[in-house]
Parts: sequence; structure tokens; C-alpha cells
Amino acid sequence: MAKVNDTLVFTSLTFKPRKIILTAKQIAAPILRVRVEAYTNELQEVFIYTKKGIKPIEENSQKYVDMQFYDDGKSSPKNTTMPPDGSIENGVNFVRIYKDVLKTLRKNNPERTDFVTETNFTEVAMKRVSYSFFTNTLNLKDNEISLFLVFCENDSKAKTLLKPEAEFELIDFLISKNKGFKRIITFEK
Repeated sequence: MAKVNDTLVFTSLTFKPRKIILTAKQIAAPILRVRVEAYTNELQEVFIYTKKGIKPIEENSQKYVDMQFYDDGKSSPKNTTMPPDGSIENGVNFVRIYKDVLKTLRKNNPERTDFVTETNFTEVAMKRVSYSFFTNTLNLKDNEISLFLVFCENDSKAKTLLKPEAEFELIDFLISKNKGFKRIITFEK
């Protein structure tokens, strides 16, 4: 049912969204192949817990303390890239470069504090908008919420709604995008 100059949007939870505008050559072809990039989902924080059990020292452990160990080439290799006095000829001070870049970023963006983590639309929307808004107001099923947010993220206006003061605009945007999303998912069925 697609025609020339129609825009197709390919979205998935495991791939980055991709838009293409159909040409006559693509419509005439029996198979349409679209190359998509894999979406990497980075974890925010990982906790590693250790066992709290303490193993008691066995009897006769003093013999290990009293043993003499001799240094050899394998147990303490020499670092040939670092001179003995600790200086590097024509070296680069990466700490100073980092501080200079951070200072420039802070000067150009005084309201931003985190320059490392990249926030995306899906994360911001999930933090600011309640789950009941998606299920009750927008009438989305559980398995449709993440797909809907990826659909919204494809819109260029989504990047402008990441600021905390744009909460009402974000809700209005989600309501208006829901109509288009509902048309697409009902068309597929």
C-alpha cells in the first residue's frame, strides 16, 4: 500500500530507529532490504557483593610468613616505557586536557552538570511520566510502551523536551504522538 515518497519508519527494541523515503526503484523491487544498527543498552550501575564468610587461619601458618621469596624477571617485570625518574619526554598530560575540556563545556553550558552520560528520550519519559499515564490515559499495553517511546524518539521535537521545565510540553507531545502510533499499530493488525 506504500507509494513513492512515502516515509517508512523501522523501529525495534534491539535496533536503532531508521527512516527511509521510498523511491520508485525500491517499490519495483520484489524485496526491500533495510540495514539497521544494533541498539546498545548500557547499564547505569552494577553492584557486586562478596561473601562475608571469613576463613580462619590454619595452624602452622607461620611457616608461610617466614618463607623467603626471591625476585625474578617474571614476578616483577621492568616497565620499559617509563623512565626510572618518572618523566616522559614529549608526553601528554591527559588530566590537564580533561580539565580544560570540562572547563570549556561548563562555560558553554552553565546549567548542565553531567557531560558524560547521554540521556535519551525514553529514559527521560519513563522517569517523568507515571506508568498509569501510559496505560490509562494513552491506553497502551505493557508490551507497547517501550515501542511507543522509541516511536516518539524518532521525532526531532523529542530532543527539545528533555529539559525538566518542559514537562507539560512532554505530556502534550506524548498525547499527540499516541494518535499516530495507534494508527500504525492498528494498520498492522
